[in-house]
Amino acid sequence: MKIFNYIFYLFVLASLTLYSCEKEAPETINPSLVEAEGFINEYVALQSSAYDALNIVGDVLLRTQKEIQAASTTAQNLTFDDCEAQISIVKTSNDLVQISIDYGEANCPDAITNKTRGGKIIVQQTGTTTYYSSGHQMSVTFDNFQLNSQALSGTIAVKNTSKSSDFTLEDTVKQQLTYTNFQLNANGMLGSGYQERGLIKGLQSRSIGDDMYWSDTTHLTIVEQASNTNKYTIVDPEIGKDPLIFDMFCWNNQVYYPTKGIINISFESASVSKVATVDFGNGACERFKTVTVE
Repeated sequence: MKIFNYIFYLFVLASLTLYSCEKEAPETINPSLVEAEGFINEYVALQSSAYDALNIVGDVLLRTQKEIQAASTTAQNLTFDDCEAQISIVKTSNDLVQISIDYGEANCPDAITNKTRGGKIIVQQTGTTTYYSSGHQMSVTFDNFQLNSQALSGTIAVKNTSKSSDFTLEDTVKQQLTYTNFQLNANGMLGSGYQERGLIKGLQSRSIGDDMYWSDTTHLTIVEQASNTNKYTIVDPEIGKDPLIFDMFCWNNQVYYPTKGIINISFESASVSKVATVDFGNGACERFKTVTVE
């Protein structure tokens, strides 16, 4: 009986010890990391949507370059891609050609990525140079355009600053992007700023589905609409080093995420100022990142 009581006592003691361990709070998660994680995902969605939309524009401009070069004040109307988007090409002034890409309200799915598209993209191109030409300029505005039922608004101005001399599989085009009030959904983050990016691979064909993009310089200011005061600024820690890379091969395999590169994010509010460094990994097609908050 004494043995039984002793065993019972040990059992109760062990239970109390276990209970006390369970009651002990786990290591506290740094709220700054949680905040940084949430914003990074918002930023990536914003950046990926911008690149997706510009990919559509680039594909249209490449496939209709003959019609653009022959543009007049009389509109040319065509259909485009598996969604049969309605394309209108018209010269609006001596030096401007307007290209409208209208998906209507159908939310048609893309054959490769299965992303749905609806609404309209309006491109104002300066002159009739082709999309990959050095000096090509355009502004891209979104008119109720939706990508996967997410509405895009604002304007992206694009200017090609240089192009490698040989048109090969490793051809390179450098672009300057200027974002003005670019937004994903009406209550989402509102971004404005400047970015320099390069395009490489796949330029020998008119398809842009196998291109890779890298960002040499990024300076975006993104405001959180809910507060209208919380402000994030994204910059490259060192220009030309560890550029942010978006690989279209990964995108075609449903990984809409940077696969490599490092960025700095500074956060400012009425009472707080913080900096986070984000490392997006080694180039593998996966949603990987390491976040360090100062």
